[in-house]
Amino acid sequence: MAQRCGEGQYMDRLVRECVSCGLVCHNNPVTIIRCSEYCEAWRCKAVSGQFYDRLLKKCLKCSEICGGHPSACSDACKNVVTQGPVGVSAVPLVTGRGRTVIHTHTPALFSEALLFSLLGVCVIVLLFTLTTAILLLIRRAKQQQLQQDTGKQQHNQHAQSSKGQYNNPSLRMGTL
Repeated sequence: MAQRCGEGQYMDRLVRECVSCGLVCHNNPVTIIRCSEYCEAWRCKAVSGQFYDRLLKKCLKCSEICGGHPSACSDACKNVVTQGPVGVSAVPLVTGRGRTVIHTHTPALFSEALLFSLLGVCVIVLLFTLTTAILLLIRRAKQQQLQQDTGKQQHNQHAQSSKGQYNNPSLRMGTL
């Protein structure tokens, strides 16, 4: 019966047991496919100031992701914030509970602000377009209503005048 191994383990065919991938990560070319991601993460964590992101499947430097960093980078990011890296300004923010949080303003924040500004402009244009379309439909409905009303009035006047001609004794021809 096939046994399933947990994360960070592989099935060793010789001993027919699950073995930790940590044993094969020391080899430079990892021959076991199931352990390749585990070994890459293991090598990344072995270097101080680096973090392996499982979603992106790549090794990131903690100094590049400070401000929104995971707990594994908290020690490395404390040093970066106090040093104040080039191109990033740190602004302390005191929350309602008295804790101070450091927010860094990176170019990514400015592009985020630009993105939300463009999103706001798009929403305003959409609302303007919808309002204009509704007003146009209301105007057309009123015009059609007026045309129908005037058409009925003309039809009623025509019907009354033609009835009046046939009912008027002076207009009858050939009656004695």
